[in-house]
Amino acid sequence: MAKPSLADAIHQAAREAIIWGDLAPGTPISEGELAASHGTSKTPARQALARLCDEGLVNLIPYRGYYVAPMGLRDAKELYETRLILELGVIDLAVRNAPEGAARDLELAAAGGERSDARAYLLANAAFHLGIARLGGNARLEGLLRECLDLMRRPMALDSRLGLDKAAQIAEHVEIARCIARRDAVGATARMREHIVSAGERFLRLLPV
Repeated sequence: MAKPSLADAIHQAAREAIIWGDLAPGTPISEGELAASHGTSKTPARQALARLCDEGLVNLIPYRGYYVAPMGLRDAKELYETRLILELGVIDLAVRNAPEGAARDLELAAAGGERSDARAYLLANAAFHLGIARLGGNARLEGLLRECLDLMRRPMALDSRLGLDKAAQIAEHVEIARCIARRDAVGATARMREHIVSAGERFLRLLPV
């Protein structure tokens, strides 16, 4: 595997800081400060910022510089809509293709998430949903969901900091896993839809119109 370039390293560090909310929307990002913090010239920092702009995480305002992009209502709605479509496809495949006993392991993993802190819980949450995708056996669909969930860490991190009810979320995860274990496609689909829609509605209420 090729060694990550300086631009890759700067991009990844800044991207994680934005997604987790360590850099709030509207925060200015200086090429010079990024370069200095990584002990390099401005060129890799500029390349990293260009990638962040392409991903919609940073805005370049002419004559002013780079700023962390806001999480707008439209962006959040599109993410949740995309996630819902992917998750409903994933859950259908998981019910049909999961090996015997695999859903029980998923249930046990879900039930242990309440003891984690907010950031660890969000990673465990993504692992649960990707675990369902893995049971479905479609690597391409799993990859699309992984990319979506990665971007969704940004709204989910904000949701978590504002008082996410982890116990309720985990109970929903457990019920989804049990539906998969029973090969209950109707129940699994309904529970997953409720799970994603309620999360989306809760977060979207936090955003300005």
